[in-house]
Amino acid sequence: MAHARRKVFNARDNHPAHASMLLAMLQELYDIEDRAKTLTPPDRQQLRHAEARPIWMRMQEYLGNEAVSNVMPKEPFGQALTYLRNQFDHLLVYLDDGLMPIDNNGTEQLMKQVALGRKNWMFIGRVAPDSVLVRLVLARRLGNAVGPLQVHLPHFRTSGRVSGKAS
Repeated sequence: MAHARRKVFNARDNHPAHASMLLAMLQELYDIEDRAKTLTPPDRQQLRHAEARPIWMRMQEYLGNEAVSNVMPKEPFGQALTYLRNQFDHLLVYLDDGLMPIDNNGTEQLMKQVALGRKNWMFIGRVAPDSVLVRLVLARRLGNAVGPLQVHLPHFRTSGRVSGKAS
C-alpha cells in the first residue's frame, strides 16, 4: 500500500487533480487503520469490511473512469495508475485478515536493520551468525511492542557458552 501511495504522491505534479483524489482516498484508508489499531483482529477485520472496502470499490471505479484512462501510460502518473491497477487485488488482501497490516513498512524497516547489521558484522568473525540471530529476534520483538527484557531467545552456542551458562 505504501508503494502505491508513494507512486501517486511522486507523480502528483503530473496530474494534480487526479493525484489529489487518489491521495485523499488512500488517506481515508490510513485513517481507518489508525482507528483500528486498538481493536482486536476480528473487530479490525469487521471495521475494514464496513469502511475500507467501500473506499477501495470507489477507487476501483475511479481508476476505470474515462478521464483517468486518458492519462498516457508512460507519464509518471500513468505509471502510478498502472501500478495501482496491476496490484489492486493484492492491495485488498489485508481486508480479510485482521492481523495483517495495511502495508509492509514495518517488515521493510526490519529488513533494513538486518541488512545494516549484516554489513556492520561482516568482519566480526565467529560471533556474527549468533549476533544476527539476536539482532533479528530483538528487532522483531521490539517491533511487536515487547520489551527487550521479555524476549525469550532459543538456546544457541556463542563462544563456548550456552545461554549464559558455561558448557
